[in-house]
Amino acid sequence: MGNKVIRIILIIVLVFLAIPAVLGILSGVFSQLFGERYQEKKKEEVMTSVQYVTEARVEGYSFSFMLPEDYVQKDHATFDAFYTNEDSNFGVYGYHSENLAVGQTTDALYKEQNQYVLEGRASVSRLSMPEKKDINGLNITKTVYMGEKDGSINKYYFYLVEFKENPEVFAYVMMNSLSEYGDMHEEIFDNIVATAKLSEETYICLDNDVIVDDYDMQFTLGHNFKSEKHAAFDAYYSDGSAWFGVFGYDADDIAVDTDRQQLFKEQNESNVMHKEGAKQISEAKQYETGNLNITKEVYSSLEDGSEVYYLCYLVEFDEEPEKFAHVMIFVMPQYATANEKYFDEMVASGKIVAGDTGIE
Repeated sequence: MGNKVIRIILIIVLVFLAIPAVLGILSGVFSQLFGERYQEKKKEEVMTSVQYVTEARVEGYSFSFMLPEDYVQKDHATFDAFYTNEDSNFGVYGYHSENLAVGQTTDALYKEQNQYVLEGRASVSRLSMPEKKDINGLNITKTVYMGEKDGSINKYYFYLVEFKENPEVFAYVMMNSLSEYGDMHEEIFDNIVATAKLSEETYICLDNDVIVDDYDMQFTLGHNFKSEKHAAFDAYYSDGSAWFGVFGYDADDIAVDTDRQQLFKEQNESNVMHKEGAKQISEAKQYETGNLNITKEVYSSLEDGSEVYYLCYLVEFDEEPEKFAHVMIFVMPQYATANEKYFDEMVASGKIVAGDTGIE
């Protein structure tokens, strides 16, 4: 009898000891179950409310994307187009097939660009392998990374967007958000990229007229270019990622028998070839556009250990043969590759203006 009583007491004690553990397990199960359902419901509500109504046109290229209405365009030092809302960013580089190096594939450029973006991040890890999809006439490659910047952990979603309709043009897209928002927004990011479409015209927004002092020359630059002081150039402007400098010339400035082409080449070599790692990237190319005769050469060198491209142009004016200009544009290689046509357009905007233009 006594033994039975003791066993009953032990069973009761064990039951009481087990109750907290069981309740803890059940609590965890219910929290996970209902937590996941809550997150799914919240995500459904977010997805249902998103309206893709903001058109993001990419300056210098013939394509655009549609973004949610709360995205606002911001200036950015490198991206061709950059938009942001309260908790995520959208940046895009445009490319033409002619921007690819000899033997370089779009996949290789995509990988290089990913590494370029991630260089400034710490504790980088890849969360997914490259995934390829065929959506809406687009070939889309996607890879997801995680990294730390300025003390915050972000997820980075990298996309390569190729257009079946026009293989000569393609886009690189970066979207990022804090890691806790990543899963919630990933479907939105995918949807944004899938809205990519081609247009019939290239979007070039050159609306900033600048004058080369004492030479009556005018060039029209991108709206972000601001005047800066430079000891050598007659005009010098920058948008924070590209620098546009102009030497102006009158026929009286040089000897009568001077070969302008030779002078142009000698100046390029003098300005670049003494620098570390200097080399010529492309030989002189001559072409006509509007009332201009243009010669172009490209050089590169190392500046503080980083490669810099020098896009060099000789600009001769049909309307005023006695005047000519030497234009140099300094950019990082990635930016030069992505925006070369844009820079060519700025140079091709050159013209002679008479009298006071009112431009400061």
